[in-house]
Amino acid sequence: MRKEEHEEAGEYKERITRDLLGRYFLRMAASRDQRLIGWLIEMEGDEFYKRYEVAPFDEKISVLKILFSEDSVLAKEEFEETYQISLRDKFGLEEKQMSVKFVQEVRSIDSKRRAHKIRKETRVDNTGMNRIIAIQFEYVPALVKERRALLFKGWAIAYLAQFRGEVKRAFEDRLRKEIIRLGQRVDQDVIMKASVEAFAKELQKHVKTTSYEPSDLGPGAYNQLDYYPPCAYDLRITLSETGYLPHMERVQLGLILKKLGMDVNTQLRFWYEIAVDNVGMSYEQFVSKAGYQIKHLYGLVGSGTDYDAPKCDTIISTMYCTFKNRDLTSLRQVILSRFEKSISKEVLEQKIALIINEAHAGRYQKACAQYLSLLTGFEPKRPIVHPLQFFKIARESKRAKARRQSGKNEQQPDNKESQATDSEKKTDVERKTE
Repeated sequence: MRKEEHEEAGEYKERITRDLLGRYFLRMAASRDQRLIGWLIEMEGDEFYKRYEVAPFDEKISVLKILFSEDSVLAKEEFEETYQISLRDKFGLEEKQMSVKFVQEVRSIDSKRRAHKIRKETRVDNTGMNRIIAIQFEYVPALVKERRALLFKGWAIAYLAQFRGEVKRAFEDRLRKEIIRLGQRVDQDVIMKASVEAFAKELQKHVKTTSYEPSDLGPGAYNQLDYYPPCAYDLRITLSETGYLPHMERVQLGLILKKLGMDVNTQLRFWYEIAVDNVGMSYEQFVSKAGYQIKHLYGLVGSGTDYDAPKCDTIISTMYCTFKNRDLTSLRQVILSRFEKSISKEVLEQKIALIINEAHAGRYQKACAQYLSLLTGFEPKRPIVHPLQFFKIARESKRAKARRQSGKNEQQPDNKESQATDSEKKTDVERKTE
């Protein structure tokens, strides 16, 4: 937390002390319940990364050294001096000014999309996300596994933006350990325990991790693949083609299917019929073994927690995000294959360039918003923050277009005066995003 210009030194110190004590007590309260732990980690993880993202480069390096250890992080200059090499000469890796942004402006005339005006804008990144750093590879296994970094003598070398998920995950892992440690201290103090548990009980009444419920989406939403966010779409297609997903990706898809209205029995049958590792197993055997994990998602076994679908920040940090986990060539191909028959080649190429630029810069949620615009035809107003947000906007936009088209066909206007104005033709999605 930075000192404000108008603050006296004493005021700043007092504000920092209150903040730290408040967070300390909140973490003790969260230790009383697994749902509270998940909620607090998600909230503090989001806040941490927002502050980290806008911090100067030197501060970012300091944070990374705390998270990954002092000797495990090197800026480009430190790395080159240590190994007496030039990353540019040896690997062709150099820091470039970020970034080129393609902005698409669409005007609607008579409910039809006409001439697309494209403007290029160069934006300079002042937060160091385009700077090259090196982190010892054992601290960033996901980055190594996905081949999103150059490996050299035990170091993973990449642009700072590429380490986004690993940084947030490291912070959240440290926070989880801190909450558990504080919970153990609370258990040893009877007076403190009573006070903390009373606060935790009150806190549980107000904590909600998501506002999306199956009732909001209507029956059968889980079968409407056309509106799936790209992460869930990729997972479901991969599962149908291969019959297999890694554990965390199964959890991710399972929670999204649950929040799209798939009940536990339907989901049990879904995984039994599609997963290759169930071959030769009776349904009863599957339910008694692998079925436990699915029931756990619904809070029917284990801790009894009725889990929500993960937010985008959680997906980016610990699960599968199309824009983070696919390499840029694969990302281009998957977008082309989904939209080349429904969108003109020129418009699609321009949009793909923008999506790839955002993904390369580590702005995965903005890339997802641009992807959504391929489904809706409307330019995004804000990043995507939740997979069900994506689903609702995509489906509502499609339905609004259908209603508008139906009304137009019924009215069959004879002159310009009977036609609706541009503002009257706006869909519910457009109004909500203004």
